[in-house]
Amino acid sequence: MSDLESDPKEHDPKLGPIIRAAGKEAEKIVAAMGVSGHGTCHGIWGEQKRILKEKHNIDWKSPAEMNPLVRFD
Repeated sequence: MSDLESDPKEHDPKLGPIIRAAGKEAEKIVAAMGVSGHGTCHGIWGEQKRILKEKHNIDWKSPAEMNPLVRFD
């Protein structure tokens, strides 16, 4: 997994904690929708991206966007 690219914003001391918190919030939202199993990560990343843009005006790129040749399940 360490060979995967990540959005550089995730390593920013100010933005990193916000991005991680949005990820946890997104996980809760997706779980509350009853979504689970293969492909759940895409739903979580979509919610995380939405939260970051709407609440913090942060344009974040998901792992799928950063690694277009990798198949995430």
